[in-house]
Amino acid sequence: MKRIYPLVAAVALALAALACTKLIAKPMPPTPDSKGHVLTARWTEYEKAQRADRPQRQLEILQEIRTEAMRQHLAADFYDAASEYVEVAARRDWKQREPSRTEFADLVRQFDEPIVTYTWMGAYGGKSSDERWEYVREAGDAFAKGNHPEFWRYLGNYLGGALKEFVQNDREYVLWDLLMRRQMNSTEPDKDEVYAALRSEIGTRYPAWPTLRYFVAARLPDATDAKDAVSPRQAALEALVADPSMGAVAFWPRQDLLQRRFSKLNREGGKSDDYKALLADCQKYQSDLAKLSGAEARIAKGCTTVKKLIPRLEHSLNAYYVGEMGKWNFDFSADYYKGGFRMEMEGMTDGQLNATSTTDTENWLMAEKLTITAPVPKGDLTFGEEASDVDRTNDFT
Repeated sequence: MKRIYPLVAAVALALAALACTKLIAKPMPPTPDSKGHVLTARWTEYEKAQRADRPQRQLEILQEIRTEAMRQHLAADFYDAASEYVEVAARRDWKQREPSRTEFADLVRQFDEPIVTYTWMGAYGGKSSDERWEYVREAGDAFAKGNHPEFWRYLGNYLGGALKEFVQNDREYVLWDLLMRRQMNSTEPDKDEVYAALRSEIGTRYPAWPTLRYFVAARLPDATDAKDAVSPRQAALEALVADPSMGAVAFWPRQDLLQRRFSKLNREGGKSDDYKALLADCQKYQSDLAKLSGAEARIAKGCTTVKKLIPRLEHSLNAYYVGEMGKWNFDFSADYYKGGFRMEMEGMTDGQLNATSTTDTENWLMAEKLTITAPVPKGDLTFGEEASDVDRTNDFT
């Protein structure tokens, strides 16, 4: 019996060594590229064919990628190859556009990945946001099990795109995406199904909940009955800025309020002191922004409006003169401002290509006041003149 134990031990050691050899020899899975592609070598081949303007070869490679991606269930490779196939086929022969789109729809059904289907529904399926919301509801927890950041492409309206880093799964992403496509009543957001679902999904998690609060506040009514009254939107933005729980997200509503002050001064003809006060507040904002670090700095990275405002505010001028000529007193003051800015926006329409617009705004303000006091037999005579001119030009394309 004593001879059996060494034999058993030797066999056990041999099996362990064999298992370790297999583990070591097992190749590591390839690292996805920035687009989430795993089949990177084949995408490199496709890019070469694209540069060489060889559409037939492009289609062949895309078909290979598409097939392999379906076999391995690689979502980004599959969707990008399948959608690119439709575009290349249509450019090569316009008659192939509809057949290739029909084939794409069939392949999406076969691939059976919720985030892929959802993306296809908006870009190629011609489905409305209501139809996509219905699909998300029917899918139940399937979206929550998926995590495909490469498909989270339409979060630019939230913190300038910084929110993407903090999204936890595909379900949260599609709810954010659907929310910005909804005609939601911002005064009663809880009545909107998508808002309610997203609110339940994120709870009070930071920075998702502060971002949602800001999203709603920025869409509140901005009109007031009285000239000097505070609009619901401005009141909500001011409340968010004053709330410590907003963290770095507060820099977004704070930026909006500074921009609103600037626009109001241009519109109503503010004085030089008003511009100086706004300039000081803008400089304080930039100073506070520079103190952020880590995730907080990334959250506020897109807050660039105030930085662009400062040079415009520095262009405002003020002049004054107070003096005497004999028994006559002169009091003269003048304010001048010239500035402008460009605003670019991108909009999305269900099932259509994104639309972009550019608004170039130029503002010009000049105001002056002259008061003269002269002695008369019975006291003093005060007279003078006051004039102002404001011009605002908007070019929209």
